[in-house]
Amino acid sequence: LEATGLPFASTATGTYMGQTVPVAHACGHDAHVAMLMGAAEVLAGMRDQISGTIVFVFQPAEEGAPPGEPLGGAALMLAEGALDDPAPEAIFGLHVVPGRPGTIFYRPQGFMAASDRVDIRLTGRQTHGAWPWKGVDVIAAAAAVVQTINTLTARTIDPTTTPTVFTIATLDAGVRYNIIPAEAKLSGTLRTFDTAQRDALVARAETAIDHVAHAHGAGAEFSVRQNAALVFNDPALSAWLAPVLGEAAGADNVNPATPPTTVAEDFSYFQQRIPGVFYHLGASADGVDPATSPPNHSPEFDVNEAVLPLGVRAHVLTALRFLD
Repeated sequence: LEATGLPFASTATGTYMGQTVPVAHACGHDAHVAMLMGAAEVLAGMRDQISGTIVFVFQPAEEGAPPGEPLGGAALMLAEGALDDPAPEAIFGLHVVPGRPGTIFYRPQGFMAASDRVDIRLTGRQTHGAWPWKGVDVIAAAAAVVQTINTLTARTIDPTTTPTVFTIATLDAGVRYNIIPAEAKLSGTLRTFDTAQRDALVARAETAIDHVAHAHGAGAEFSVRQNAALVFNDPALSAWLAPVLGEAAGADNVNPATPPTTVAEDFSYFQQRIPGVFYHLGASADGVDPATSPPNHSPEFDVNEAVLPLGVRAHVLTALRFLD
């Protein structure tokens, strides 16, 4: 539920997983559309000066296909031939994030984490809350599963190698305070930078969750679905891009070697097809420390609209210099 206090704060609702939920401007995609539309307007206005073809990619469902749908976002656009004719030689994208307004930052190679959605279903036997021994307590099992996952990440992954985050974010179980239900559903996200490490962690998690459930007398189902691959910025293209972005933002405002980040982006699927670079645009409010600025997906998240022209310039200059 948007809590920005802005005159255009969203009051919309939608339906998700069978529930009516609020819908907010909580990730900046409205700003991304505005900047790319601005770039399209500028470049279309100088079409006769452009020696090449520019494709503008307006993509829905960046954060994963809706439940029950096999494909969404970049993967679905590729499957439907969005980049087949014409077939671009390179692709570039940006995303607003907390940061000093007017700064641009990215890194070559692994920049943003691969993202997996994790779903866990625990089954037990319903009983009265006053007689827990007459049933199988999936609430206790769910609590143990969350602790086990937190321990797996903290105690089986070397933090000096690659960042890894495994978060359980939802727990849905029961309808009444004095009834232990027969089922609990948990979901979460796994963020990784190394495929082998990710596969090993998934295998350990599935085994551990099965053991935890068994210890409580419960059953467990475990599934993983990838929402985004690793954002891998082409090294040569990343090096080429730095002075172009410096031209747009000023060289002192561009950091082409920022640390990796555990947020994800399905732009990665485009990069699996063609060389590409994805970068971040600082969009915190003026005078606000980016470290305390409301992050994406916060009810208070907002975009500093003063950075929108810079996003347009970055898109335009990237396209023109690449075609040059």
